[in-house]
Amino acid sequence: MLQAANWKFVAELMLRHPDSFIIETDSYPTGQPMIWAKHRSRDLKIGLVEGSSVTVFNPHHRASCPVCDAIPDEENSRLHVLDVFYSEDTDWAFSDLEVCMGIQDEPVAGSLQTGSIAAAVIRDILWHANKSSLQLSIRSLENLPNEMLAEEIVAFDDLSSKFGDNDLDGLLNRFEEEIRHALGNFVVIRPINADVESEALAFDLTKGMVHSANGGGFPLMDEIIAGGTSMGIALGLSEWD
Repeated sequence: MLQAANWKFVAELMLRHPDSFIIETDSYPTGQPMIWAKHRSRDLKIGLVEGSSVTVFNPHHRASCPVCDAIPDEENSRLHVLDVFYSEDTDWAFSDLEVCMGIQDEPVAGSLQTGSIAAAVIRDILWHANKSSLQLSIRSLENLPNEMLAEEIVAFDDLSSKFGDNDLDGLLNRFEEEIRHALGNFVVIRPINADVESEALAFDLTKGMVHSANGGGFPLMDEIIAGGTSMGIALGLSEWD
């Protein structure tokens, strides 16, 4: 549920600000999983600690803000992840955070976006996994070492074919920056307590695509246009248990 709470926040953020944030997974010093939402063009980022705080890191923010807490470093601004998860009205939380980030003047999207759909499907996969006691690992590809990145690419046929799967190590040595840029907003979900250990899903959070380890990829927006829901798509993709 705590993972799902983080991804509800990401889904709402990407709905309001499509194509503005790159998502990266990480671990907090205490060991809790966390997510970074890094703005593409501004020097700011949001840290989401699983089951804990939402913190804005904005080096240009010094003024008082409705979400700044009382810690000495005024660059940190917080609310609780679960505040967003349990709230039907999330506008208040994001409006406050946008003030803290200095992006309150950016236009806010009001319709479904490819990235927000992808994040919502991930949220619902994590919610379904929690209800079925399925344990999932989830990580972004952005900062993986070359060897691990090559292994992840090879795991998905339609991804590896784009980069020339005959010599991925050589390609990464020569075109590492370009390949990492192309995979800069990808997240891979893999079960860690299921019978089929190799099964995995890769989500392109920019294009709203999902790729299966045992098949090709498809745009999630097509499923929504056809009448699907994020929960329905998630249930269809969650066949590990």
